[in-house]
Amino acid sequence: MKKIILSVVAIATLTTSSLAEPVQLVQAGLGYSNYTYDIPINGKYSFDYAVADLGYSIGWEKFYLSANAMLPLADGKTSGTTGSDIRLERYQYSFNLGYRLGFYDVTAFSGLNYANSTATNRTNNSEIAIKELGVHIGLASILLSTEVGSLTVKGALSSGSMDFGGISETSIGYVYGIGWVGSIMEKVTYNINFDGYSYAYDNMNSTAYTAKAGIGYMF
Repeated sequence: MKKIILSVVAIATLTTSSLAEPVQLVQAGLGYSNYTYDIPINGKYSFDYAVADLGYSIGWEKFYLSANAMLPLADGKTSGTTGSDIRLERYQYSFNLGYRLGFYDVTAFSGLNYANSTATNRTNNSEIAIKELGVHIGLASILLSTEVGSLTVKGALSSGSMDFGGISETSIGYVYGIGWVGSIMEKVTYNINFDGYSYAYDNMNSTAYTAKAGIGYMF
């Protein structure tokens, strides 16, 4: 039974043909994020900051829905390549719909990633709004499932758009992730994940990744 439960929460998909009733999972945790944008004419800026990670998922047999929010606990800080004191406040959200394909624990999923950021240059008191939206489709799989936990991996192609200070661009990029989920008690789980995405626009590059850990409760 424990192995079935871990398969349910793996990849946050909650999909399993072994359980007919809907299963819900709420998760909360902490993480460390890095966001980098590289503008050839201005330089490369990399921001590091702590985040609160919140998630909710619900699944019925082979289908699942999940939503996630990563909220900053502090502003990201960088000196950049120009020496300016720039701070970043960044909020990131995702929504996914998945379907278990029925072979080798593979799940097809599609969804949205949205990020809303404000970069503040404290040297000249200027601000730039950065908004990103990505639509992705990909596959996730349980690489290893045991009585003590499951190792998962995911990858997706994404069509992204970015509005950087009023300048809009589009790009094809990718989304990726690897994680481990285990049980503390029958309905209480823990998870460790590394997730990210990358886009190469015409005039800049954008990458983000997060290492995070948390606990979940199933009901």
